[in-house]
Amino acid sequence: MDIEQYINKGNPWEWFEYAEELHFCSESLWQNDFKTEKLTLKLGEKTESIKDSMISRTYFLTISLAIENLLKGILIANQPDHIDNGILNKKLKTHNLERLAKKISEIDFSEKETKLLEIGTNAILSWGRYPIALSFKNPNNEIRLTGELRDTYLSLNNKLSELLYGKIRKGWNGPNDVKISGRFSPQFDKFPNEILEMPLDKFLETQKMIIMKPYK
Repeated sequence: MDIEQYINKGNPWEWFEYAEELHFCSESLWQNDFKTEKLTLKLGEKTESIKDSMISRTYFLTISLAIENLLKGILIANQPDHIDNGILNKKLKTHNLERLAKKISEIDFSEKETKLLEIGTNAILSWGRYPIALSFKNPNNEIRLTGELRDTYLSLNNKLSELLYGKIRKGWNGPNDVKISGRFSPQFDKFPNEILEMPLDKFLETQKMIIMKPYK
């Protein structure tokens, strides 16, 4: 891979697209949650049964990575030199979602959103991936999935996605003279009539890509 290929692969659209993949994955997990409960029986003088979600940690890991991709995509859209000369800037070499979010001035994150960023950081670094921390001295801080947390995520995901899409829908000028043409996403846009009525050969000359995905 050369520098131009690296920048093409690291342009904000790629971060937007990968965040969408992770989001769809999380939605699939959520929709099948009722099928994936774990039943634990504690035997003793009084048998106790405990039902628990089999997807809580995986769901948090997936949505946290989706948020991370959106945050980094926004930062690269704002400052193309974050991938200048084919090297990811050290400011982006972190999984700390709160730290990344603080670099985005266009959004005032609510208290619930900030808390979700904190949970997401811990999920990526620890309990979302492994059953234990690096040491018994490190707290686990695992959070179980709730409907309220999911609602906060959905709102934040949409807010970040819309911001990133607005920055790059007409194209993006990257470092090292790499330029990315505009694209359309049916999540936030309707196809303009001039595109719908455009002859195919003319359309192919002017558009590099259209994102066609199912949205509910």
